[in-house]
Amino acid sequence: MSSTQCLGTTRKGTRCLKKVANGQWCVYHENQNPGYSQKGTSVRTGGLTIASDNKGAKPLPSVELLKPGYIYVYTLSAFLLKSGHGGWVQTRNLVNLNNHRNEWVDVDMKSLKILLVKVGMTTKTPEVRILQWEEKCNHKLACLYPTKHNQDKSSLLAAFKKLSIGAQQNFDSYDSLRKGFYVPKGVAIAERRIHVLLKQKYGRGEIHCTGCSEKPAPESDTSKFWNVFRAKELKVANYNIHNEWFPVPRKELDDVYRIIDQVCCSKQPHT
Repeated sequence: MSSTQCLGTTRKGTRCLKKVANGQWCVYHENQNPGYSQKGTSVRTGGLTIASDNKGAKPLPSVELLKPGYIYVYTLSAFLLKSGHGGWVQTRNLVNLNNHRNEWVDVDMKSLKILLVKVGMTTKTPEVRILQWEEKCNHKLACLYPTKHNQDKSSLLAAFKKLSIGAQQNFDSYDSLRKGFYVPKGVAIAERRIHVLLKQKYGRGEIHCTGCSEKPAPESDTSKFWNVFRAKELKVANYNIHNEWFPVPRKELDDVYRIIDQVCCSKQPHT
């Protein structure tokens, strides 16, 4: 029986490394599963319902899970460029590549009508957290947010501007200064609920990161972008796998923002 890596988050904010034979959560992090707590309650967002179950005595969420914070959306900057290098990635389980289910496939994201986006949470600010990810993965990232951008002639912002949904859209939880959606309590739990909804709507994929490693990368490697590498190298290369990437049609980013906003504004406590 094959095993998968636990989807839980450690106290240090990193993904749990334990392998799980059944399900997606190890015994230490199963309480982080959005459907684990609060029997008889559900969260309805965007027409979708997440049922939860609290049969028997369940441990209460930790203090970390109850902290306020921001939900933010981002992608690789290279995915927004119409030309240049960096659009190729090795990914698996994208919804539009069902013929290669569970197989690693080389994809040029710039040529697709979908955009791989990631939704994260932070108790700091989205800007600080994205900078931390850039430092770790050695790739330029772009924060995606539902407002018009400052006028800039760079190809990145020109492409990014077309993905924006316009200033007339209002989101109650959105903080235009921080470029994130504010959650007053339980931002970590809100993030997991959002992930469930986005997976139901769009599916999800995984990406091999050629710059991200648990071990410090050599200085000469700090400027590397995404590389296409041979299948034989996968087992020996020191690359991390980033999951929870959502393949969203580029014209539907407003739907992603709407789902996030509805979860963040939910009157049900994020506990």
